[in-house]
Amino acid sequence: MANNRQTFLAIGLLSACVIAAQIVLMQLLSFVQWHHFAYLVISIAMLGFGAAGTCIAFFRARLTRNYKVVLPVLAFMAGVSLTMALRLSQTQFLMFDLYHLFIDCLQYPRLLLTVLVFFVPFFFAALFVGILFTIKVAHINLLYFSNLVGSGAGGLLALLLLGLVYPWHAYSIIAVLMLLSGFLIIDFKQTAMAIAAVFIFIAVVTAEFVWPVQIKPSQYKGFSKMLNLPDAKIIDEKQGIFGLTQTVSSPMMRYAPGVSFNFQGEIPVSIAVFTNADFSGVIPTFHLHAAHPLHFTTFSLPYALANPDTVLVLNAGTGYFAGHAIIENARYVVATEPNHQLADIIKKHLTPLLDSLPGNPVLEIKQTSARSYIEKLPMRFNLIVLPVLDAFGGSSGLYAMQENYLMTSEGFVKVFNALKPGGLMAVSCWLDYPVRTPLKILTTLMEMFNKAGIENVKNHLVAIRSWGTITFVAGNQPFALESTSAVREFCDSLSFDPMILPGLAGDERDYYNAYGDKIFFELVDAIILGNADDLFTHYPFYLRPSTDDKPYFSQFLRWKAIPELAEIFGKQQVPLLELGYVVLIVTLVIVTLLAVMLILVPLLALKIEGGKKISAMLYFAALGLGYMLVEIILIQRFTLYFGHPVLSATFVISTMLVASGIGSLVAGKLNLETKHLTIILALVVLNGLLLLVFLGPMLQITIVLPVYARISIGFIIIFITSFFMGMPFPMGLRLLSLRQNSQVPWAWGINGCLSVIAAPLAMLIAIESGYGVVMTTAITSYAVAFIVNRRIA
Repeated sequence: MANNRQTFLAIGLLSACVIAAQIVLMQLLSFVQWHHFAYLVISIAMLGFGAAGTCIAFFRARLTRNYKVVLPVLAFMAGVSLTMALRLSQTQFLMFDLYHLFIDCLQYPRLLLTVLVFFVPFFFAALFVGILFTIKVAHINLLYFSNLVGSGAGGLLALLLLGLVYPWHAYSIIAVLMLLSGFLIIDFKQTAMAIAAVFIFIAVVTAEFVWPVQIKPSQYKGFSKMLNLPDAKIIDEKQGIFGLTQTVSSPMMRYAPGVSFNFQGEIPVSIAVFTNADFSGVIPTFHLHAAHPLHFTTFSLPYALANPDTVLVLNAGTGYFAGHAIIENARYVVATEPNHQLADIIKKHLTPLLDSLPGNPVLEIKQTSARSYIEKLPMRFNLIVLPVLDAFGGSSGLYAMQENYLMTSEGFVKVFNALKPGGLMAVSCWLDYPVRTPLKILTTLMEMFNKAGIENVKNHLVAIRSWGTITFVAGNQPFALESTSAVREFCDSLSFDPMILPGLAGDERDYYNAYGDKIFFELVDAIILGNADDLFTHYPFYLRPSTDDKPYFSQFLRWKAIPELAEIFGKQQVPLLELGYVVLIVTLVIVTLLAVMLILVPLLALKIEGGKKISAMLYFAALGLGYMLVEIILIQRFTLYFGHPVLSATFVISTMLVASGIGSLVAGKLNLETKHLTIILALVVLNGLLLLVFLGPMLQITIVLPVYARISIGFIIIFITSFFMGMPFPMGLRLLSLRQNSQVPWAWGINGCLSVIAAPLAMLIAIESGYGVVMTTAITSYAVAFIVNRRIA
């Protein structure tokens, strides 16, 4: 057996690999499916830790008696099973697709088996950690410190790897590092084990880098569809922390979204760009002497209303709409895009256009998220263009779980306030059916006007409709008669229909593009007139504006409306309307059942010596639930602050784990007295209340600061919170070990069980009730631990 220093290094390295594997797995799921599923990945990992606690509770004597052999074996099994899990998940037998989840009954067992396959490496890694915690409980604080600091370093390791290599290669490297942790703790005097370890290491390295696993995105993702075109080929690939960017060409790829049927020109061949297999746009190409299809879309409405000199294009993607502003004679264009690979595409392909135009128009590219740029805007603009929402044909609600801080009521207000006098704000979307997205945009615009103190909205808002798209243009000054005439002329020339316009006649709305559902126009009128309360109450879909506390713009599902939707569309079709949210429910049910079966039921059936099991169960369950809820809520809150969920998740998880590890180390120096634990739990509850009240406003005020200042502020907030949150668990285990030592793994398993459920539960609460309710639930959990901690002692 290795000495203590090697033991601490081994647990630190293995813990780093566990966290790094989670973050890389999120990126892989984002590539294969439509979402990073961070909550599911975290639940799978915690399921492994909870089940490991159960296993140790049942087989404690056998595992600890032979720990010198068991520990290195577990480290190697974790590395081998990690590499095998990804390979198995890509086999025809296990591969599942979210689009098929509600039309193919085989998808449910595939999803369940996929969860179990990825659960295995986390289970072995957790057994390694748990056995060390059990046999060296006197050094629990040092071990917990090594465990958490190593975990914190794992976040940085994941970011480093994702910035350099493909995510599946990063995954392979992590598996190899897991094997190395086994070498740190192996007893090389046991020759047979040492030889076997070297053989396994060579075999895994050879398999990973000679026969790497082939990752396939869903057949319904844009990238897969593009490759089905004749002569389609990948011409460029670049990996970064924002995902894998792939450029694909095909002579059959022609891009003209929402173009009018009146367009008589040639639609040019385009090269498509995908990020994590999702369509990001096309390489922008503009020919000065040929009519561009963009001139024949509803997206040109703001340029028909005015001649904006300064234009801001938010979340510009590949720069298609930034190029549109340039050919519409804008003199100064700013394009925001957080993904540096897409920003490079904008710069490379729009620079020749700038050089060919007279007057030297200027294009600036800001590598930042749209909301971050708006918060610290250095100037005002004549026109601000928001990204087009949804996709042609709809997305089946797959984006219901994605935060969109630009499309909240606060985000709209920030955009509106960034306009010069007489400035315009344009937002477009594809028409969906049943109609949801245009109505929610309109309710959000009305909320924006209300906050701006504008009462006569009809004079500040116009909207037009084509066969497939709707464009809204809001102005901070009333539209003149000339402007309404320009809108009518624009619509008549391209066979579009005005939908919102001063002096609009009823038959104008449905002249060129007949819309089958006439109720749509009645709903639009009701919203414009300020009579949306009845709509909010009775419409089958959720149409209230999203907020920074609930930034889920694409979440429309209302549970009480499911019977009505089932009657209209059929029971099998309802999930396909809001697939993303329904998948959250399915995964919550799956991980809850697994947690109950693998952790809770065995633990409750286990005969544990000593009393007060209910108090111990409540205490450690409350800690598991509270810690994970705080972690999820901080990830969500800092997504706006740092501009991207991957960066937020990595920063929050790493800082929390390091701070909790330091807290654990400090707790080990405190006397094991109940009053000390009581004071610490009281501080945790107090800190939670402060976060509930002040975190949002503080982040809002400081988001305008430079990135290094925001990192410092975020670090301080998360560190103080996590420092105290890292104390109650190891102190509770030490107290428990002194009085009922046999309950230590049992308590650890209970803690893991609630941690498993907490991640998807936090997402569900956030979507339904907002981040404030999630934080309140976390505070309540720690309050429960505060109340029962005396009974533990």
